[in-house]
Amino acid sequence: MAPVMEAELRLLTHVSMFGSDGYPIQKFGRRGWSWGTAAVKGPPTIFRTRREAVASFEAFLEILRMRLGEAAERRAVEDLRRRGWSDHAIAELRANLIQSEAA
Repeated sequence: MAPVMEAELRLLTHVSMFGSDGYPIQKFGRRGWSWGTAAVKGPPTIFRTRREAVASFEAFLEILRMRLGEAAERRAVEDLRRRGWSDHAIAELRANLIQSEAA
């Protein structure tokens, strides 16, 4: 996946601080609702209801969080390799983490 942009991080921080009150949902006349900021463009879609726009924004947030998690995992693996961990040991650690999360 693409790396997370600084503007996306700022938006995620804003939403983390203000919760759903910080969602950039806007009404467009009688046509409907959409979301986005000057730095983070929303979808080119006008939703019929506010609920649909909120659901779309929350899906975007989930993708953003997944991208952040993947980036953090990549950095952690690179750090473990620099410390001399073998690929086998890293794979074993990942398997143990996945197993503990499932429990």
